[in-house]
Amino acid sequence: MRKLLCGLVTAAIAFSVRAQAPQATTGEYQLDAKTKYNVLALQRTESGVVTGAVESIDTANRAAIVKGQSGTRYGVRAGKKIQNFEQIHVDDVITANYYRRATFWVGKPSATSKPKIVEALVVGSQPKELADAAEVQATGSATVQSVDAATNTVTFKGAEGRLYPVKVSNPLVLAGLSPGQTVDYDLVEAAATDIQVFPKPPPPPPPPPPPVEHPRAKLVAKTIEITETVFFKTNDSVIEKKSYALLDDVAAVMKENPGKKFRVEGNTSKDPDSVKRGKAGYEFNMKLSQSRADSVKKYLVDKGVDPANLDTIGYGWNRPIAPNNKAGRAKNQRVDFVVIQ
Repeated sequence: MRKLLCGLVTAAIAFSVRAQAPQATTGEYQLDAKTKYNVLALQRTESGVVTGAVESIDTANRAAIVKGQSGTRYGVRAGKKIQNFEQIHVDDVITANYYRRATFWVGKPSATSKPKIVEALVVGSQPKELADAAEVQATGSATVQSVDAATNTVTFKGAEGRLYPVKVSNPLVLAGLSPGQTVDYDLVEAAATDIQVFPKPPPPPPPPPPPVEHPRAKLVAKTIEITETVFFKTNDSVIEKKSYALLDDVAAVMKENPGKKFRVEGNTSKDPDSVKRGKAGYEFNMKLSQSRADSVKKYLVDKGVDPANLDTIGYGWNRPIAPNNKAGRAKNQRVDFVVIQ
């Protein structure tokens, strides 16, 4: 008696970045040593999980290249039941359950019988939905790489160079197979049956710009401290050009604090000539200090400071900060910037 037999083998291997535990099952055939069998096909089925970052996407073929944590790259093709493939973007992290099936035709079935046998293998080896999801079919020739009678394993080498070890439960299935033998094979390439997408997180907001340094002026408590003196023409309110950079820094500090109001305070020195002039000298210095404060305010407004945030006052020589000598008078003749609100 001669029977047709398709030796069915399924296996899940540690192929992926997060691999499942290896498993292997064989078809439950009660082989009779007195019966001559014609083995038509051996089959290896692989399934597993690939996790990694998406490097590239082939939208037309619904495929992506995924780079795992170890640096290994995997080609993942979405099965027809995958609905969220269009949500995947480069740099997203995805977890894909995949499926691959290789059928090696060690016998020579007829053209009409081959599809029926393949269908029987698919239904027997995997749930129907997995078979439906596998879409990419390739055919070609494979060679028998080795036959290990000790472990009941035959290893096939596909045209792409990949090795497919197939372990059977009964050595009778391996009868007639020898290294170097050429067989036809069908390959249902890895097709994703489920894909979870973990979108690339948005980039963190840029760090705030470093505070702008104004080397000549800074706000300290209730005053703007300045490192230089505001110079004017002698007995005049015209600001000398060498003080422009200083006042630019003062204007910058004021604009960085739009909620504050400032007062520009003009001060003169009690020079001997003015003292000799008595009341006239005193009134001249009062007017000069006010005029100089107003001149500084105009400069600051021209640099963009809100005029509503600026007041001015001239104190004349009434608020000295140093003795009334030559060195002291140089310090007393000054402009102060005070926060008033």
